[in-house]
Amino acid sequence: MAKTLASTIRLYAAGKHIDTPTNNIEDNVITDPFVLNFASTMTSGTGSGKANGLYHAQIVETGASETIHDLRDMDDKFGASQAFATVKFIMVRWVSGGTLIIGGTTTHEWFDTDMLLYVTDAQIFLPAGGVFVAYSPTTGWPTDNDSKDKFIINTSTTATYDIVIIGELA
Repeated sequence: MAKTLASTIRLYAAGKHIDTPTNNIEDNVITDPFVLNFASTMTSGTGSGKANGLYHAQIVETGASETIHDLRDMDDKFGASQAFATVKFIMVRWVSGGTLIIGGTTTHEWFDTDMLLYVTDAQIFLPAGGVFVAYSPTTGWPTDNDSKDKFIINTSTTATYDIVIIGELA
């Protein structure tokens, strides 16, 4: 049986900035409402606007640890091994526990060498409630077997996080 992938990426933010003058005159209240609504769909396949690989999991780390997500060797929910050739969407969401540190100093670090264009030992600190999202539906970020294929998440204490990766398989 052939597997297909349909994915929709949706981001929404809305709010209102209110400035109430100290003289309490109702006509002087200034509001600045905003809405940012983004949605994009990728169809099954390879090429621009397409993806055929999906990995998602909730990871529980106990104590200080480093998790190396090998983008060229990940099992899908059906138990099949899959190798991402290109990552088009990645999301890491803090669930509980300590701060997450995305990136690191490990050899073959995909996050440093390709996604952040060779920034040495780049790291993003994701505190409580934080979400990291990167999305590039046309070209994505390529992986390379043996030279840039690892996505690293470090924790200094026990932590739980969700991870979703969508892309093209090798």
